[in-house]
Amino acid sequence: MWPTLRQGAVATVNPLAFASVASVRRGDVVVHLRPGGAAQLKRVVGIPGDSLRIEDGHVSLDGKALRQEWVRDEVAPRALGGSEIRKVYREWLDTAEYEVSYAPCDEPAVELQVPADSLFLLGDNRCASVDSRHFGSVPFATLKGRLLSVSAGT
Repeated sequence: MWPTLRQGAVATVNPLAFASVASVRRGDVVVHLRPGGAAQLKRVVGIPGDSLRIEDGHVSLDGKALRQEWVRDEVAPRALGGSEIRKVYREWLDTAEYEVSYAPCDEPAVELQVPADSLFLLGDNRCASVDSRHFGSVPFATLKGRLLSVSAGT
């Protein structure tokens, strides 16, 4: 979830945030359980009925690209060690505003419609995230809470 969550950051989560799938908003950062029980923080980009296209990490919702503005280039850690230069953009999704990062992506484009009672989740580190592009839309029942706040990390 870099740049939203940096190494060493502490996240506070509300486990009682969602009464139903209708209470989830695009742009929410949620905790969900992956198959096998591992918890992940990811951003909701698709709710039931949404048509999505993701190409090179960039998202189109119902045929319209999400608004983005370049913010800066930043040195970021790689998952397997070392670092790389990533482009950081401000992105808007409904009423949510947040930063996402991009390094070179070589993943195939994804097009889908989000099924009923499911959500499509992406990491903010768009080209280095294991998310719904890899494991599909997630059932609402796997959500365990909404991110409330993040303390500073490195």
